[in-house]
Amino acid sequence: MVQSLGSWLQPRLPGGVSVLAGGPSAGGYQLDRLAYRRLKAPDLRRIHRDLDPEVTFIPAMSLRLRRVRPALVHSFLYTDAAAARVAGVPYVVSYGGIALPEAFRARRLKWRLFHFASVGARRIFCPSTAAADHMRSTYGYVAEVLPNGVHTAAYWQPGTETDPDLILCASTPDDRRKRVEILVRAFGLLVARRPSCRLALAGSARAGTRRELLALLDEEHRERVDFLGDLEPAALGSWYSKAAVTCLPSINEAFGLVLIESLAAGTPVVGADHGAIPEIIVPGVGGLFEPDDPQSCAAAIENVLNCTDRTIAEECRLRAAKFDWETVGPLYLAAYEEAV
Repeated sequence: MVQSLGSWLQPRLPGGVSVLAGGPSAGGYQLDRLAYRRLKAPDLRRIHRDLDPEVTFIPAMSLRLRRVRPALVHSFLYTDAAAARVAGVPYVVSYGGIALPEAFRARRLKWRLFHFASVGARRIFCPSTAAADHMRSTYGYVAEVLPNGVHTAAYWQPGTETDPDLILCASTPDDRRKRVEILVRAFGLLVARRPSCRLALAGSARAGTRRELLALLDEEHRERVDFLGDLEPAALGSWYSKAAVTCLPSINEAFGLVLIESLAAGTPVVGADHGAIPEIIVPGVGGLFEPDDPQSCAAAIENVLNCTDRTIAEECRLRAAKFDWETVGPLYLAAYEEAV
C-alpha cells in the first residue's frame, strides 16, 4: 500500500515523497524510483516484550523527522504516528486494519502509544466504513474513510484463458486471521460434486500449514490443491486472470485488497459477509457467504462457477476502477492539503 501510494504521489507533489522504514541496520535504497530511508530498529524484547522493532523504531524516526521537518507525515502504524508526534511535525495516520481490544490486552506500552498517536493526529483515516465505525465505537476516535488504491492495470491481462474450474485464494495461508481452512473445507464439499475443481492458494504456507490444510480433505482430493507461494504482482495477475473465482474467507477485514486485484483482472469474487468485504462485493461481481460457514462458502463459489453472464468480467473491472489510483489518489491529495 505504501509503495503503491508513494509511486502515484511522487510526480504529483512538488517536494516529492520519501519513505522511512525500520530495519536491523541503517541504510537507503530505491524501489521503483521511490526513495526509502531505513532507520535502525533493534529488537529489544529480551528487555520487555513490547520493545519489538516496530516500537524501537520510534526514537530514530523522531530524530530523523526533526532533522528534515517534512510538510506532512502520513503514518500507517500508530508507532510511526507516535514518532511524528514526538518530533513535533504535522501528521495524519491511516489505520489499515480492524484492531480488536484484545490486541492491546496486557500490552500497556502499546496501548499508550496507540492513544498518544491517535489523539495527536490532524486526521485519522480508515479504508472502509466498517473500519471507521469500529474505530469510533471501540476506541472513541473519529476516523474518515479514505479507501486503499490499486494500480488496476497491473492485474489486467487480456487474452489469458480462464479455467472454469479454478478457485483462487490470495490470502496467506500462514496467517490464521485469513481463515483459509474455511475455504479448504468448502472446497472439499465442492470437489465431491465437481471433481474437476482445483484450488490454488497463494502466499506463504509453511510445511505444517500445508499438512493441516490438506488433512481437512479426503485423500483423493488433496492433489487438487496447489500451493503457489509468494508471487510478484505480474504472476499473481496471471493467476487472477486464469481463475474462475477468487475467495476471501477472512473476517474483520478493514478493506480486502486482494478482492480489488481480482476484480481488476476481470475475475469475480466471493467473501465472508463481515467487516468491509460487503462494501466491495456488490451485486454483479460475485457473492457473499456466512462467516466461518464452509457450506455457505461452497454455495457462493458454486453460484459464481455456474454463472453464464458474459458481462461479469466487464462488471468486475468497472467495480475495480472505482479503487484505481487515478480515482482514489486525488482524495489523498485533498486530504493532505486540508491537514497541512
